[in-house]
Amino acid sequence: MNEHNLDSETINHTTKNLALLGRFVREALEEPTRFDAIPESGAVVFMPPDDLDLVQHNIALVPVQRGGDKTITIVEVGVPLAEVANSRINQ
Repeated sequence: MNEHNLDSETINHTTKNLALLGRFVREALEEPTRFDAIPESGAVVFMPPDDLDLVQHNIALVPVQRGGDKTITIVEVGVPLAEVANSRINQ
């Protein structure tokens, strides 16, 4: 039931982002240093390695979340920690 009149695309992206959050938590429980990427304040935008549609949607959220002086942290999920470190070094 959709009592808030959300469109199917919003529901789909929300469902995928909740699954991505669960994936991040599982990864972080196995590799606790992943929690180090999460700031105490600000907003977090998770990025999957395998869903271009969700990546594009989440990138579009960054300016919306940025409101004011809010810090935005982009966290890659589903990527081995060594690859995440290398991608940050090469940027």
